[in-house]
Parts: sequence; structure tokens; C-alpha cells
Amino acid sequence: MSDRLAVIVPMKPLTLAKQRLRPALDEAARVALARRMLEHVLATVQASGVADLALLISADAGVRDLAQAFGFRPLAESTLDAAPVGYNEAVRQAIRWARGQGATTALVLPADLPHLV
Repeated sequence: MSDRLAVIVPMKPLTLAKQRLRPALDEAARVALARRMLEHVLATVQASGVADLALLISADAGVRDLAQAFGFRPLAESTLDAAPVGYNEAVRQAIRWARGQGATTALVLPADLPHLV
């Protein structure tokens, strides 16, 4: 069996992203920044061609729709009392799903890597 690489990008709902920047940026600016950073990561992974399976996991349906536009398989993050389960559990969920699809290796990339090339 050959190696199959799953690239997994977990992303929280855009309205919850970049909260530490609240003193400097309003919500619309934070959402726009998080979206641009996510688009950069997705486009870079897509252009690299390294992923046998490219996944994005998020509780945000809009983020999942965006992922599809970049050729990523969108996964709905499980929720607990209507709140996302969190980064680590979302990653575990995505890894389980990827293994079920035949992935032998996983690379987890944060959605905010502005210097990713």
C-alpha cells in the first residue's frame, strides 16, 4: 500500500477568529483578515499538489463552502451544545475521517499561515 497524504486545515467560524485583535480591529475587519489568510493557505496547498486528500474541518458552513471552491473536502465539525468542539477534537475528527478514506499520513496546517509558500 502506498502512502496517501491528507492535508487537514481546521478553521473555527470566521466570526470567532482573531479575537485577540479585538482592541485593534472591528468584527468585519477580523472576519476579512481571517478569510484572506484561510484563502491563502487553501490556495497554496491546492497549487502545491502535495495532498492526496485535502480536507477542511469547520463548524462554519460558509467556510466549508469556501473550501470546496479550492478543491478541499469540507467536513462539518461536531458540536457540543451548538458550540464547536474545539481545535484538538476537530483535528482528531478529521484524522479519523481521513484514515477511513485511506490516508496513511496527515499534515495539519493552521488556517493562518501568512508566509506559507
